[in-house]
Amino acid sequence: PETSLAKWNDWFREISSHVVDLGAPAADPIGVGGAADVDVPMSGYSVVWAESRAAALKIAGDCPIHDEGGTVTVARCLSVRP
Repeated sequence: PETSLAKWNDWFREISSHVVDLGAPAADPIGVGGAADVDVPMSGYSVVWAESRAAALKIAGDCPIHDEGGTVTVARCLSVRP
């Protein structure tokens, strides 16, 4: 719906200074391995930069997916450079 798209566009504009990777929607998720039985499958992703975990949780808390009955998982990205 257009109202949903407008909410997403507004939210991404509001957090634009934090966006590292806008991400993309995901479809038909299939789990493999020990964590295959997740309660809420991933429906998309975005990567944001935040000064603290609290700041990241604030960004996630304002995500329009909540209006659609969805949830957001917040995780820290780790560097694996040798």
